[in-house]
Order: sequence, then C-alpha cells, then structure tokens
Amino acid sequence: MESEFRFKYFRDSNRFPVACIATQVNRAANKVVVGLSTVHPLDKKGHYSKSRARMIAMERAATKPFIVELDPDETSAKDIMLAVVETLYEESKVPTRVHKLLKRWLDEAEPIAYPTIQAAIQAIKAPTSSKPQTLIESAPQSSTEAVS
Repeated sequence: MESEFRFKYFRDSNRFPVACIATQVNRAANKVVVGLSTVHPLDKKGHYSKSRARMIAMERAATKPFIVELDPDETSAKDIMLAVVETLYEESKVPTRVHKLLKRWLDEAEPIAYPTIQAAIQAIKAPTSSKPQTLIESAPQSSTEAVS
C-alpha cells in the first residue's frame, strides 16, 4: 500500500527555502520514492513558492525518481529521512547547491535530531579496556602481599 507524499524543505544559510524533497514510503517493498525540486540560483530571494515546489517534487518523483532502499529496521520518520538525505547526498545527479545543503543538514541536524545514533557512534569509537572500571579505588598493597 502506497502512502501519501511527505515534504521536507531545505533552507540556505539565510533561512530562505531553496529545495523541496517529496517522499513516498512503500513499507511493503522497503523503499522510498523521492522527488526533488530546487530554486534556480538566478531567481530572486523571497519569491519561493512552496506549493509550486511541492508540485514539481511530486512530478519528479513520478517521472525521474530517486529510489531509496530501506532496512526493515528503519521505521521511524527520522530514520527514513536520514536514509533519504544520505542517499541523495551520495547521488551524483543532485545539483551541487543541494549537495551542499544536504551536507550541512547532515553535519548540523543529525547530532541534534538523532542523539541515539551519535551515542552509538561514540560508544563504538570509545577505547575499551580489558579491566573493568570501578568507582572505588583499592588501597595500595603492602610489599609483603605483593611478594607472596
């Protein structure tokens, strides 16, 4: 069963909307159909029409879609959007200006929106020691106990 489209707008550093991503999740097939619309760089700032951007993104999802394969474990909206953004970031057909927006989103939004992923990454990178850590330090041994 196909779901309806969801939309995500990306903004530039001046907070102007410059891109729209339309996603349609097919949970039965574990995939997302993605359409992308962007503002032309020569368009005037502040003249962005969200309704037109949504229409273009939906049309591109139907005619020139990006297909994102999902893991069965990726069920939350956050996991799906992260998979979509990562896939688009790696896609060579995405315009450079959108590629930069996606990179910034991954750099800035991921640690805030996905703290559990960041915690897992830090746990993986953390050095492990063979000795268990204790909160109470033991008293130093006397020299006679160490010899025997």
